[in-house]
Amino acid sequence: MALFFYNTGTSFYRIEDPYLLSAIQLACPQAKLPTSKQLANDSPGGLLQECYEEVKDKVDSLLSKPNQFISITSDAWSNIANESVVNYMAVCPSKSLSLASVNPLMHEALPMH
Repeated sequence: MALFFYNTGTSFYRIEDPYLLSAIQLACPQAKLPTSKQLANDSPGGLLQECYEEVKDKVDSLLSKPNQFISITSDAWSNIANESVVNYMAVCPSKSLSLASVNPLMHEALPMH
């Protein structure tokens, strides 16, 4: 669940919405969600470090296979306000990962949805 919040740029306070917990518990009744404080903990042993290690292990495992590679790609489009948006992705033959969406005129990353 923490990785979802980090990857999408969702505000950490939303983890404490009781409707989110209810929705998650429909699929997994014993599920417990981290607190916003736990999501924000970027110290060693915190959720951010744990998620980083998990993703790093998956990437390392993927790249250790013969003839495996990762490419960075981009595409451009306009949002509903007709503003330019550039998407950046990391792709390989079996996986893809959204890295960022950027408004090139403002030079700032947009939250991933």
